[in-house]
Amino acid sequence: MYGFLKTNMDDDRISYLPPFIIHQILSHLSRKQVAQTSVLSKRWNHLRASFPIFNFDETDLFKTDLDMRLASEEEFCERIENFMKFIDASLVRFCEHKVSMQALRLLISLVDVEGLPCSFENWIRLAVENDVKELDITIKTDENKLYILPQIIFFAKLLTTLKLNGFKLEKPPDTIRFCFLKKLKLVRVHISEPMVQKITSDCVLLEELYFLHCWGLKCVYICKPDGLKILHIQIAPNEHERVKIDILGLQQCDLMLYQRSCEIDMNGCSQLKDLRLGCCIFRDREFHYFLSKFPLLENLSMHTCHYIERIKFSSDRLKNLSIGNCSYLEAIDVDTPNLLSFVYQNDTLPISSMNAPCPWIVRLVIEGDLDTTWYLKLKKFLAASTEIKELTLYCTSNKVLFDLEEFRRVSPSPPYKVCYVSLFPTILPSDYETLLDALLWICYPKCLSVEAWDKKDHINLIESIYVILTNRDLNCCNSCDFKCWRHYLKDVKIESFLPLVDPNPIIIDNLMDVLPNLPPGSLRLHLDWCFSGVDEMI
Repeated sequence: MYGFLKTNMDDDRISYLPPFIIHQILSHLSRKQVAQTSVLSKRWNHLRASFPIFNFDETDLFKTDLDMRLASEEEFCERIENFMKFIDASLVRFCEHKVSMQALRLLISLVDVEGLPCSFENWIRLAVENDVKELDITIKTDENKLYILPQIIFFAKLLTTLKLNGFKLEKPPDTIRFCFLKKLKLVRVHISEPMVQKITSDCVLLEELYFLHCWGLKCVYICKPDGLKILHIQIAPNEHERVKIDILGLQQCDLMLYQRSCEIDMNGCSQLKDLRLGCCIFRDREFHYFLSKFPLLENLSMHTCHYIERIKFSSDRLKNLSIGNCSYLEAIDVDTPNLLSFVYQNDTLPISSMNAPCPWIVRLVIEGDLDTTWYLKLKKFLAASTEIKELTLYCTSNKVLFDLEEFRRVSPSPPYKVCYVSLFPTILPSDYETLLDALLWICYPKCLSVEAWDKKDHINLIESIYVILTNRDLNCCNSCDFKCWRHYLKDVKIESFLPLVDPNPIIIDNLMDVLPNLPPGSLRLHLDWCFSGVDEMI
């Protein structure tokens, strides 16, 4: 930067950049970097005061999160008081320049909201008077002492984005002058039903609406805001009894409903393309009737929908399907010929009948005992796939049992091709080889990742799996027509080791030399297979 803008000490080009260019540069820097620009030149230091983007974050008051947690209440309150004085001075100094404010972002914790109103209302007033475009305000306090949002905020006529965290929004104002508001995000907000109606009726340009961890509503009723495209509803447990959404042009909807009983009516959302359901209470018939209302659906994600036992539908438009943590799911029967991706994450293996010619990503959590029956179910489940991209097993079983002869007799078909397999085993070391044997009778991965998070056990796990793969006894099943995996695995190469707390992989030449010093993490292996004369194999 200095070489480009400053040719020598006498030719200070950096000081003569136009103000709008300096402000554009500052907009791409962090809060700390913006403060550091004051050393570039006196003019930059002066223009920093008119920079129209404010980020006031209390975490900057402490070096680390630990320092903040260890601070006494007296020390914390003193720093917050100085922080508020700094905000006052910064906003007043900015207003002297008489330019429009682009954004005001504030995060502050308060032991008591009583001392906030005068200062906070003044900050909002200054932002509104200077035509603020974006407000992002988080007040961290006790849920029983939420701050009531000052009415002046509803006069911010040029506001385009409003994010509020930790407020009360109960009594609707006579007028909301959010003429250009496009995005409204409410987090940890106590809000009334009349307030929701007022917002959705008066904000005519609203495109995105979020209710996250909000409470105070028995009925969520959002009707006919013509421009709304994205709606997220995640309300506190046992708060509401009915959700009714009637928005013809709605494109994306997220529903996270922690209710034992809640009526959901979205009959007016026939153009919906993206639907995400979480913790929704659906019986099979209700669920299938609900899905039938969205003929244009392209993306469906459902998780923690425990009461659904069978998923059955047909769609030639669906492109992405994700199912997770649906504990009682027994069967998946879908006809989706144009599906591009399928993700399944659960602790059960349903009967699968799928016309879905796309890569599968399967993540399984196994806590009970593993026996031959479970492995047969896994193989049968994977048989419905034309391509298995990723298989992940989180295994915390007490016993790992595998009867090779029974498995060979019941399922004589060859193992399936899998691009990538990840193992997270929390089992007895004596069961490592049994688990690996069973897995490689089901599938042959190109890449195998073995991961351990426990500092005590990870070395033993990695060493054991690596030794089993590299020191193979080939005299185990010579009399069989179809032999075990040991006869087809030709080479094992270490691709890398990824530490748990470091995103940078470690390249390893000799595993046994460095193993004692390796931290907890993931060993990634590349496996080369050779299946001469065996059909349908890698």
